[in-house]
Amino acid sequence: MHKAFKPSNYQINMKKTTLLALFTALLLVASLVSISALTIDSINSDTISPGQSGSVSVDLKNDGDSNVYNVLVSLSFSNSLPFTPVETSQRFVDKIEDGDTETFRFNIKSSNDAKPGDYSIPFVITYSPTSSLNSTFTQTGVVGITISGKADLSYTTSVDTPVIGQKAKLSLKIVNQGFADAKFASVKIISNGYTLLSDDTTYIGTIASDDFETATYDVLFTSQTPTLTAILTYTDFNNQKITKNINLPINVYTQDQALKLGIITKSKTIYYIAAIAIIIIVWFVWRQIQKRRRLKRSMMNGSK
Repeated sequence: MHKAFKPSNYQINMKKTTLLALFTALLLVASLVSISALTIDSINSDTISPGQSGSVSVDLKNDGDSNVYNVLVSLSFSNSLPFTPVETSQRFVDKIEDGDTETFRFNIKSSNDAKPGDYSIPFVITYSPTSSLNSTFTQTGVVGITISGKADLSYTTSVDTPVIGQKAKLSLKIVNQGFADAKFASVKIISNGYTLLSDDTTYIGTIASDDFETATYDVLFTSQTPTLTAILTYTDFNNQKITKNINLPINVYTQDQALKLGIITKSKTIYYIAAIAIIIIVWFVWRQIQKRRRLKRSMMNGSK
């Protein structure tokens, strides 16, 4: 029969020593983690416009009881983000002492065609609780940054028939040369030298960046010096309501001036009416002559 195996005192002591060493190592690691507490104290960023440069910064504070070493902060610029680093996307310090705060500042530039809005740039923090790189800790986060923009609006006016006393279509063209859209835009026109034949308010909607929209009204000009007077309201990038007053002169001509300039042509209706009247008179006279001839022939035949 086999005897049951009994570990020797030496083997028991070795196991105890190994367990004690493992326990001590775990305590050491836990101690390092607890006393080397690197936290994100604050994150700051500039508000920039398309094509402009700005900075973002991450403040790291050592809240522990010992120094931290080999601190590296890396920004991540993916293809979907309209930013590029100006100098570098990584900042490094070899040590942050306990209780101290270190600022990691980065210069970035937005692309010229960047669309205004809010963006997030991911970053990664790595550091060691000791001066050696045997153990490394990692933290992640994002930096929020805003690309702002303004709508830059210009105005022109046009008229299809700029003649006093004639019905015409008066158009207001609004061009947006700014970086941001003008949203929820509407135009209210005020009569000045003309009678308005359509609604005085036109809702345009969004005037997109690098685009234009047009508001058209039916009018009857009563003055030779009218003015397109209108009030434009829209919402900007920051959701603030903006009001613009528009005053544009309109070139309008009298009937005689319009005829000389070829804007309108002289009506030929009177000639058409006269021609029709002459045709009717000729036809009537011809019928009377024909009737008399027939009557004369009838009388001549009756006398024979």
